[in-house]
Amino acid sequence: MFSSYLTNFQLFHQQGTNAFGGVLIVVHRSIPVQRVIKFDSICNLIVLDVGNSSRKFQLATYYSPPNENIPLNIFKEILSRNSDTIILGDLNAKHDSWSNTTNNQKGRLLYEYLNENDLQVVNKFVPTSTRSNAAIDLILAPASMLSDPCTVLPSIESDHYPIIWSSPFNIPSKDLVFPIKRTYWTLYELFITFTSSYWNSLFATMSDKIEFFSLCERFLSLSASRLTYVSYCNTYRPSIPPDVIELIQIKRRYLQLVRKTKHPYYIL
Repeated sequence: MFSSYLTNFQLFHQQGTNAFGGVLIVVHRSIPVQRVIKFDSICNLIVLDVGNSSRKFQLATYYSPPNENIPLNIFKEILSRNSDTIILGDLNAKHDSWSNTTNNQKGRLLYEYLNENDLQVVNKFVPTSTRSNAAIDLILAPASMLSDPCTVLPSIESDHYPIIWSSPFNIPSKDLVFPIKRTYWTLYELFITFTSSYWNSLFATMSDKIEFFSLCERFLSLSASRLTYVSYCNTYRPSIPPDVIELIQIKRRYLQLVRKTKHPYYIL
């Protein structure tokens, strides 16, 4: 369902153990990523290898329903593959070291696990629930991967706040691939021409011209996106401005004249 709209992204999902469970990770296609098959059959869990070089890291997300235990033994297996690992998700674990709430059993067990494995909570005391001051959506990472404090966005009709955090871990440029966009402008022109009568009629009937402009602008943008194909490559040559191309051609002509005539005029 989502993949037809997010064509520039790779989607990874896993089913849950209840009606509210399941997890999803969306990664831009310019970032090399592979799913770790070893954990592929575990509900509510996704583990990814991000990057191709020796500096790649793991990204894992997990949803822990309130009445289920956190699979700390599986977390240990994930860390044993690569210590550079970020684990995040709705863990429903409360502890006074990262949340302004009363401790629960899951929080106490997770606290012990973090101390044993040198992991830290990135979003300490940042409420993520719209119904309380609890920080139940946690980002766990080693100290080497900590950075500026994270923030939350306003609620988007959910009982959780979206979390924004930038990891200091950078993917080497040689591991990245570059998106190359190609738009079928001939088809775009035909489509716009074919629908122009509708927009002319709508312009004549709508009293709010600002609203019309917004609708038309969005229509043009979505039409162009629908007729744009994106491919990915390891290297690319940036487009050169026309005036620079002209200077290059002039230089080539002078070089040819120098080779043919050996005249000082063209050399200077």
